[in-house]
Amino acid sequence: MNQKNYSKTIIDMLLAEKEEYKRKSDHYTQTDLIKERGWTRTAIKRFLGEPDLIKPNTYYKSAAPMNLYLKERVHKTELTDEYREYIASVAKKREALKESVEQRRNQLLEEIKKLIEKIKINVKTIPYRDIILKAIKGYNDHKQSTGEMWDLDRFATINSDMDFLIRISKNYIRHNLTKYDEYLYELAMNTSRRVGRGEASEFGYQIIQDKIYDAINRAYPNLEENLEKTILDLRI
Repeated sequence: MNQKNYSKTIIDMLLAEKEEYKRKSDHYTQTDLIKERGWTRTAIKRFLGEPDLIKPNTYYKSAAPMNLYLKERVHKTELTDEYREYIASVAKKREALKESVEQRRNQLLEEIKKLIEKIKINVKTIPYRDIILKAIKGYNDHKQSTGEMWDLDRFATINSDMDFLIRISKNYIRHNLTKYDEYLYELAMNTSRRVGRGEASEFGYQIIQDKIYDAINRAYPNLEENLEKTILDLRI
């Protein structure tokens, strides 16, 4: 048995022992109540009060002692009208909060969509030859500034891999012949400190990307074909 399988076996055994201990135990831990029975810390404090037993942590010796609550007392408490009403109110509040967050999320996404729709994408057109040569120079300048030029395989030339040259040429158009970075900055400013900003940024980023590529394809029809043809011509 290799080390990985051995470790997994040990972990499985420990987990099985833990589950067997929980099954035979007369008590619930606070974690059991929260994760398995839907209790909250507030509910535990309000309805159960002080634990029935406090003992050292069985699984992690360095952890805090475990608060244990008699299962019988827990089960009786869960049957009371007061507890059921409390849990129902908590569930209602959680659902209301979830709906509120979802509403704000959708509102933000709609705002981002409308913001991007107003953006007019302008693509500067220059000869394909200039795009390719500037892309190669820009790539090498960047690598040199980051100290990576010691590796000659990283140095771009007109004889580099065709797919690689087309990719850096398209990147050059996006970053240098449009206001791509300005668009992303504006997006970031409109999503900072907002609910769902991470998803909104990703959502907006994808829309901007699509919109810019559509504009680039209109400004440079058959872009990849023309780039490849020009690269082959420059290699002669």
